[in-house]
Amino acid sequence: MKILELLISFRPGGAERVAVELSLGLKQGGVDTDICSLIDRGFLRESAEAGGIKTFSFGLKDPRLFHLILGKLSALAENYDLCISHCTYADYALALARTKKPRVLTIHSVDFNRWRILGWAYLDRWFYGRASALVAVSQLSADVFSKKTAVKKELIRIIRNGVDTGKFAPMSRQRDIPVLLVVGRFFPVKHHDLAIRVSRALHDKGIRHRIVFAGDGPLRESSEQLASSTLPSGYFEFLGARKDMPQVYADADVLLITSSYEGIPVSMLEAMASGLPVVSTAVGGIPEVIRDGAEGFLIPWGDEETLIERVRALLDDQSLRDEMGKSARKRVEEDFSLEKMTDEYLKLFMELV
Repeated sequence: MKILELLISFRPGGAERVAVELSLGLKQGGVDTDICSLIDRGFLRESAEAGGIKTFSFGLKDPRLFHLILGKLSALAENYDLCISHCTYADYALALARTKKPRVLTIHSVDFNRWRILGWAYLDRWFYGRASALVAVSQLSADVFSKKTAVKKELIRIIRNGVDTGKFAPMSRQRDIPVLLVVGRFFPVKHHDLAIRVSRALHDKGIRHRIVFAGDGPLRESSEQLASSTLPSGYFEFLGARKDMPQVYADADVLLITSSYEGIPVSMLEAMASGLPVVSTAVGGIPEVIRDGAEGFLIPWGDEETLIERVRALLDDQSLRDEMGKSARKRVEEDFSLEKMTDEYLKLFMELV
């Protein structure tokens, strides 16, 4: 079997990391997989190629111009047994490609914002309804997507994200000051301003810690300015997009997620596999992974005071961090491993080919 994965770019976002890890997992199982992107950007391309995956790009300047490459994509798709796309404009492009080969489109998260635009839900129903199958990374994503777009639930297969538990593994942590880690692109939905307010409140309560941000994006500069004006000098750091994420997790003690919606964040699974407890807003598919009080704490969106107190509880108690970190690692090993995700995708592909 020969598979083509279509991405918007090779930037280190969650969907893109899932796609690269899936291609590597399929390759280990003897399935030939290539990855193509709409725009030529991002260092994940190096990671894929280092694992023996063939990569190429259509070289668009803007993914919204996907209509310009439909002829090339249609011809390319004929060289594969099945094509799978990740993220909206890649999904749209694959839906419009003129090919009789099976096509799988993915639902990595639920974007409520675009559905506020009149007619967009109907547009999604038309595009995604052309797929041979849809993959949703969480039950909530599947339910909401089906309800909003009227795409039949029977078309949607739930395959939760998985991570390489060999690459992401617990390491010893010996620090005088615990480190609170925030991972993710600097977009409004991630609410980095909330993470900064949480850190400020903890410092005001006398809880010594450092807060570290990993990731890049359009709101990074404004977030750095807010941190500089809000937090004590020397107690925060912005790492940018990093290639060495296993080491980033090894240098942290608690993962904080302040998003207003998510699918199942890959960074959360990586952190859990690395033995980190998680404090997160209870949004999207996160409650399908984190069990409150076991692998970390879940807080209703908008309850800032409880969020602060739950982070405080973990920063104050290393034994609690260790206990929840072990539970987090076990949870990923049992239910969110790369092997399990790859097996479920391969089973779907075999049904379609």
